[in-house]
Amino acid sequence: MQKTAQAILLSSIMMFLFSAPVLADMDHMQKGHHTGHHRGDMNYGKKSHEVSCWTETLTDDQKAKFAKMRLELKKAKSLLKAQIKVKKIELVTLVTEDNPDQSAIDQKINEILALKKQKMQKKYAFKIAIRSMLTPEQRVQFDMSLLKKAVHGKGQGYQKKSGHKNYGHR
Repeated sequence: MQKTAQAILLSSIMMFLFSAPVLADMDHMQKGHHTGHHRGDMNYGKKSHEVSCWTETLTDDQKAKFAKMRLELKKAKSLLKAQIKVKKIELVTLVTEDNPDQSAIDQKINEILALKKQKMQKKYAFKIAIRSMLTPEQRVQFDMSLLKKAVHGKGQGYQKKSGHKNYGHR
């Protein structure tokens, strides 16, 4: 009976996780956000230090291609993120069983890592595709932006500095 209840709960969570990110993103796009229609700026909502100068030099055609490619990437990443969340829930379920099976846990970890690898591959394929549509001058600015992010990180967001580990919370 407990297994059936867990399966129903897990199925419900999976359905929500798979549908919510994509639906939310589509609703967000339909409202004109991040498509260049909101305040006439495709970088609206980003902090000034996040806006790369290479995006300001894009032609209208490049902006359209960039927006389409970005939407496709967001859809793919949303689906992968949802799958990763489901796998993590399944992993916790395996760990909390009365007699945890280490090989099943290891297999679930491998599944999570494979999904994370796919997500990273899609991200970098996107960067290569964007770079290929840029002019040589834009590529220099794009490359500088990538290098800056690689060295300094994505931005100046909240960084937890405490010395203790936060088990199970991210």
